[in-house]
Amino acid sequence: MPRPAPKIGRLLAPALALEALYAIMLATRDLKAQVERFIPLALAAGILYLISAWLVCASPRSKVQGPKSGEAEESAPRAGSRRLLWFILGAGLLFRATLFPLYPSLSDDLFRYRWDGKMQAAGYNPYSLTPADPALKHLRDQTYPGVNGKGYVAAYGPVTESLFRWWYPVTMLAGNVKASVLLMKLPMLAFDLGVALLLIHLLGVLGLPAARVLIYWWSPVTVIEFAASGHNDSVAVFFLVLALLGLAVPECGMRNAECGVNGRRDSALGTPHSTLQPPWWTLPALSLSMLSKLFAAFLWPVVLPRWLERGRWRQLAWPLICAVVVYWPFRGGLFNVVPGVAVYAGSWRNNDSLFGLFFAFTGSQLGASAAYGAVVAGLAGFLAGRGFPALRSAFLILGTLLCCASNVFPWYLSWILPLLAVFPNAAWLLFSVLVFLSYNVLIGYGTLGVWRDSTTFLLLEYVPFYLLLVGGWIVRQIQGEVPGSS
Repeated sequence: MPRPAPKIGRLLAPALALEALYAIMLATRDLKAQVERFIPLALAAGILYLISAWLVCASPRSKVQGPKSGEAEESAPRAGSRRLLWFILGAGLLFRATLFPLYPSLSDDLFRYRWDGKMQAAGYNPYSLTPADPALKHLRDQTYPGVNGKGYVAAYGPVTESLFRWWYPVTMLAGNVKASVLLMKLPMLAFDLGVALLLIHLLGVLGLPAARVLIYWWSPVTVIEFAASGHNDSVAVFFLVLALLGLAVPECGMRNAECGVNGRRDSALGTPHSTLQPPWWTLPALSLSMLSKLFAAFLWPVVLPRWLERGRWRQLAWPLICAVVVYWPFRGGLFNVVPGVAVYAGSWRNNDSLFGLFFAFTGSQLGASAAYGAVVAGLAGFLAGRGFPALRSAFLILGTLLCCASNVFPWYLSWILPLLAVFPNAAWLLFSVLVFLSYNVLIGYGTLGVWRDSTTFLLLEYVPFYLLLVGGWIVRQIQGEVPGSS
């Protein structure tokens, strides 16, 4: 029998220690200027987080590696107490409330969000004009020096750009610029909370302990990057988890344990279920995720066959409808979107690992970008052809994407964290902590104005991760685990 969920008392000490660390971060104020102090604080928070994750995942029969076939049903009765779940959610809210007043310093993305919202409110298209355009000079205020990518049009998806447009006037009700900047975080935190609530539902559908939401909700990645820096990735992750929820069960509200009539192995965890169809909102949700941030596009090869093989052709119109609706307000700059993303992908590297091998092989940034895109797309096609379970495929695809990408900012780990609640993996959990070492780049950038990764820090970050990832996979193959279980 799986071990019961831990009592609140066992998580109380790490929760209090985490709150103390976040309070110290708040008192530090300018985390960029004090990055040498911030990195140890983030790593310490990561250690406490890993201990907490172990407490909610460990059992005498299985290591931290995710459920095997048939284990979802066994763990359902031990999903954890309601009080424990409320404690986890409440503590995560407290962590975020502590860091919310922190003016963004680790990243200046929030200033760009506000700028894009401001120019749209003034009637301009963020896909047509750059912040440096003289026509927008009258819109500049005290935050303009912090706006990044002044020479580029917007590279964010139309869903997030629309969010900036409609939320910016609300932030201005605060009456001052600083409060307006802080209020730009609120929608990102609302979607962040939405991810946690959807994830609890997804875990329940899969028969997994609801307490595993801690893996997402207490992660320093989500707490720091959403509450302190206000990154918009929570929007795309929300719609991604909504889509995964639709893929996890043939009908909304039906548990895997009730879906064994045909014995077909194409459910989320590889357990048998019937040929009942995913709910109608699955494809729109995946479309909105992709239209928020592009990473979800790599999941389409896995998702589409589930509709094609069942002849659900009409529902394939949903992605097109979503694209038309959200792009329509930006139609004047539609053809600038792809070039803007391409310029970003072809001119910037940060904290990459396998991308360096692609670069060495191709000899160019664009060539390396094409190579890693081909690798991820090829994996997606392979998993689709082999009929791999949807959630497992998403986990493998997103993991490969992060390993091969030219940019791996800390907040990018939020893409895979919800799936780590379903498939806990020691290597990826460790990486979600070690990724804060990448902020060392701010030391040289702040003093010399040079953005350059440190080889030493890259080795400290990636060597333990890949050793644990590859070593764990080898051990599982020796033990005879199902191939591809990661």
